[in-house]
Amino acid sequence: MKILLCTPTFQQVTHGPAKFAQFLLRTDHLFPGNEVRILTEGIEKPVEGKIYKITLDYPRPVHALGKFLRMWSYYRAALKIRNEYAYDVLVFNDAILGMLSGWLMPKEVKVVGMLNSDEYLGTSFSGFYWSRKWLIRLLHKPAEALATWSADQTIACSEYLKEKILSVYGTSPTKAFSMYQAVDIQEGNIQKREMKPGRFLKILHVKSDYRVGGLQYLIQALAMLAPLSFELIIIGPLSEWRPQIEKLYLPANNIKYTFLGNQSQEQVFRQMQASDILCIPSLREGLGVANIEGLNYGIPVVSTNVGGIPEVLGDGAYGWLAEPGNPESLARAIKECIDNPELRWEKSLAGRRQVEEKFGYRKMLECFLQILEEA
Repeated sequence: MKILLCTPTFQQVTHGPAKFAQFLLRTDHLFPGNEVRILTEGIEKPVEGKIYKITLDYPRPVHALGKFLRMWSYYRAALKIRNEYAYDVLVFNDAILGMLSGWLMPKEVKVVGMLNSDEYLGTSFSGFYWSRKWLIRLLHKPAEALATWSADQTIACSEYLKEKILSVYGTSPTKAFSMYQAVDIQEGNIQKREMKPGRFLKILHVKSDYRVGGLQYLIQALAMLAPLSFELIIIGPLSEWRPQIEKLYLPANNIKYTFLGNQSQEQVFRQMQASDILCIPSLREGLGVANIEGLNYGIPVVSTNVGGIPEVLGDGAYGWLAEPGNPESLARAIKECIDNPELRWEKSLAGRRQVEEKFGYRKMLECFLQILEEA
């Protein structure tokens, strides 16, 4: 089977879709008889016979319509590539970008779209607030629905997201599948975390959109836990958001913070090994790859009972789940994690086993190829 993956992000590995694209390149070696090539705007230079670069340059006033313009560009580029690489399956890491291809590609090419977030699915007039971002999400929601209808298959990153697609978009059940995103399994045993009283406990928060990641509720929860003292390490947000984030700390005298901004994967993993708790109390989440990585590195995980997160944390068997947007519930979960070292260690061990059994990249690639075979 010959596969062409179209992905906006690739070289800068900062979230699940880019990680999936990197893992997919291992298919040729692990599963002989299959070949994968990549079409992406997220690389500096193409790699002959493996990675094609697409260059997009739209004027700033039309950036809000970027996906609608890019779907045409990706279709034309993919059609041109087929002259030299006769792929059987055309996969879009962002389903919307594949909407036109689903309708226009020759029938012998199967088109597959991937959904990795419920950002558009959850947009409705009942949640209206006047902002450019809300209007963009409202425009993209019907486009994403059309993309799931035009594609031969749609792959969601969690069971939660698959069920959401079926119920909200009315996608045919025969065309919707779920496939968990994956991580590189960390070699060696995980280390037990000792949270000794009298020192700053290191809390790690990893999320590019700090508001969706519930950073404000995390700060409120930690402030409630005084006299315990915390160092909050923030990774993900761009430096331009630092002034807004600093304003969240005004009432929190028991918290010092380290703002690291956008970091490499290696730096994120080093912080996971050095911190006491990974806490990303998201308000919405398709799956939550950072939580999977936390389990992989053995750091205790505190998150929220929302989206696909309970699937990662085994409904609380491998970490702690608080109610989203509720700092009191989050404070209780963090305090329970701190106060129960043996339970914390049991959850960490069970979580690592969960990653090895369910979230390894080889298992993900096997599932992916099985889904494509059905096409």
